[in-house]
Amino acid sequence: MLVGPEQERKISQLVEGVKFHAKESPKTSEPGSEFIFEERPVSLMPAEMILVRVMLAKVEDAGKLAQLLRQVPIRQGEVEGWNCVFWVKEALLRIEQSKGVVGTRVVEWRAVRDAALSCCQQKKDEHRFDGKGKYDHTQVPTRDLISMKEIAA
Repeated sequence: MLVGPEQERKISQLVEGVKFHAKESPKTSEPGSEFIFEERPVSLMPAEMILVRVMLAKVEDAGKLAQLLRQVPIRQGEVEGWNCVFWVKEALLRIEQSKGVVGTRVVEWRAVRDAALSCCQQKKDEHRFDGKGKYDHTQVPTRDLISMKEIAA
């Protein structure tokens, strides 16, 4: 989950946000992998391999949001098949139930998941990811779920 400014600045300026997620990482002491929580600043430019972005809420209190996301548990081993998608689903549920963290929002799991998958499919069909299509390389395709429109192609 990326938290960043609503309006990006020009390409010549650094645009940063914060990435919160459950990241699969190799175990250090034995074979296999495990999920760990990661919070780190990231560029919001296409170079970070952001395929699409879905804007789903207006942040009212970034500190409270960060604290809420830090508390979403890693449930690997507790829930069969648990992965980072389950983490996002639980994070959205906690955001939905919170008061004073976000204002206007669309955080219902199915709506967010369906919008993200639809946006990815649309951009795939438009050949955005295979180099065959023409598009602005300085923009990350962004769908605004609040206004139900594409705000960057």
